[in-house]
Amino acid sequence: MNDLIYVDTSVWIAQHTPETHTQAINDWFEAADVEAIVCSDWVKTEYASGLAIKRRRGDIDEAAFDGAHRKFARLCEAGPHWIEVLRDDFLVAAKLCGDPAHSLRGGDALHLAVAMRAGCKSLLSLDNLLNRNATACGLLAIQV
Repeated sequence: MNDLIYVDTSVWIAQHTPETHTQAINDWFEAADVEAIVCSDWVKTEYASGLAIKRRRGDIDEAAFDGAHRKFARLCEAGPHWIEVLRDDFLVAAKLCGDPAHSLRGGDALHLAVAMRAGCKSLLSLDNLLNRNATACGLLAIQV
């Protein structure tokens, strides 16, 4: 297997709903080695939350909401390698987000903890703060 790439929730939401980076994300996936893509199970929770927020704000209608959920369900079955979140991941995440210098939210720290434990070399995210922290933790932050 090639060097592992951790893909966070922001990317999947942008792929399945109209956003500024949707086309760039789709282009990236067309060229990517899908066998190298990994995600934590935490993405599944964040994805559901992110879509619900978009729906409540009126960013997407009911049809787009349902369609995005169907696309993600297919992705979950066929898509990336899913990595279980372990107790130690929460402890590493607590250290990362507990340091004021990192300015990390808990969920993003959890993404980083899982990516590092999995031995990922790179991280794909649309979150600039998460990307900066990934770089500080020794991961290559992929820009799209």
